[in-house]
Amino acid sequence: MIRILVVDDEKLVRQGIITSLPWAEFGMQVVGEAKNGEKAIEFLEQNEVDLMLTDLAMPVMSGIELMRIVRKRYPNLYIIVLTLHQDFEYIQEALRLGAIDYIAKVELAQDRFSEILARIHARIKEEQQKGKQSAAGPASDETIGVDLGYALLSPEAQADLAWIHSLYPELSGSSP
Repeated sequence: MIRILVVDDEKLVRQGIITSLPWAEFGMQVVGEAKNGEKAIEFLEQNEVDLMLTDLAMPVMSGIELMRIVRKRYPNLYIIVLTLHQDFEYIQEALRLGAIDYIAKVELAQDRFSEILARIHARIKEEQQKGKQSAAGPASDETIGVDLGYALLSPEAQADLAWIHSLYPELSGSSP
């Protein structure tokens, strides 16, 4: 059973999420709710939670700040962002902080509950599978994939990293 904490400053939103979504169909159970980030942290200190759904815009402590703290203290806790903001910057920051998905509150208004939970359930299973594979380590005949990230570097730093282009020729299209 996946234990869930719902964090939103609007009581009606929390209650709607808790009562409207078919949690049990996906092996999930809401074990708590909090009206802000501070209350969420207090709850997490006292209770086992696997998944936290959090709003981004809340008084006392924003969802982004909550995510920063939770990521440090509870690195295995899955996070889904609830947001009215369709602003890509908010969503991008949430994903950078480790959110596995986001739910636009508009989706909730459209009664897409089963679709939303199916997506969340699939993402959690995917993340769990990744965790198992990395914990097991590579088999002798297994290929290890490399994820490449992006960084903005000064011209001086770029010159120092020419060796990366020799290891990863696919990067040679970018300016060294």
